Amino acid sequence: MGSDLVAGRHEPNDREAIDRHAGRRLAHEGVGERLARITRVEDCAALFSLQTYSLEVREPTFTLVPDVVGLQEPVARATLLSATLAVGLVTESQSLSVPLGAVISQSPAAGQSVLEGSEVALEISTGPVLVPNVVSTEESQARAAVLAAELTVGAVRYVEDLVVAEGLVVSQSPVAGAAVLDGEPVALAISLGVPKVAVPDLIGLPLSFGEDSLVATNLFSGAVSSEYRFDVPAGLIVSTTPAPGTIVPIESTVDLVISLGPRVIAVPDVSGLSELEAGDLIVAASLSPVLVGEGSAT
Repeated sequence: MGSDLVAGRHEPNDREAIDRHAGRRLAHEGVGERLARITRVEDCAALFSLQTYSLEVREPTFTLVPDVVGLQEPVARATLLSATLAVGLVTESQSLSVPLGAVISQSPAAGQSVLEGSEVALEISTGPVLVPNVVSTEESQARAAVLAAELTVGAVRYVEDLVVAEGLVVSQSPVAGAAVLDGEPVALAISLGVPKVAVPDLIGLPLSFGEDSLVATNLFSGAVSSEYRFDVPAGLIVSTTPAPGTIVPIESTVDLVISLGPRVIAVPDVSGLSELEAGDLIVAASLSPVLVGEGSAT
């Protein structure tokens, strides 16, 4: 026997129907139907077959779901409980706009009419991910920092830079401190160091032309020296240091050697001198004595 029975006489009429199998009574009120939960009665011994009984029908109580979106989770929970509702499934999601710990969404939505004690599911924000600052760090360190922030390394390009040393990060995108979601790619630009150029081939050019060529290549003329060259006309460039084709940083200096042309030497007069005296005089004149006949030397 159930405890929901109330003793008393009750004369059934055609406005009521008792579904004993399902344990429900439908009370026809003219404007609608109400459902009431009752306790099913087992009467195996037929003890109540000659008795009448009445059932108490209780009106279900509804309440409006409050708006808890944007509230911090503890406040949202308290708000639901004060509205005689229960907190249902709670999930977490990232959000760029909803602060950490606040409610992103709720179900049922605010303003819906539900039975008291119904559950309201909440979606709580875990906030965004802040992009770490990796500028001026080594490429390997930058990659590790990006991955540690649960982001991914995006496009990586290598650029020449006059300021940032080779191998360091010149720039990143998104910038440091930007709010993004998990897995967002971070693009990196890595320095190749100062721009480099090849030393132009200046051999055989006049000095002024050679210097102009260096300036056009973002190089500077360094020390200029000269030497006698019988195979290069005077005033033309004989050689450069570094050599033509060498890759150097821009604004490097290139030393030049200019030809003085063939060296002209006056041959000394050794007539009447002994072989030894003549040889010494010829050597002193930067010449090489050659014996062409007995008693004579040139």
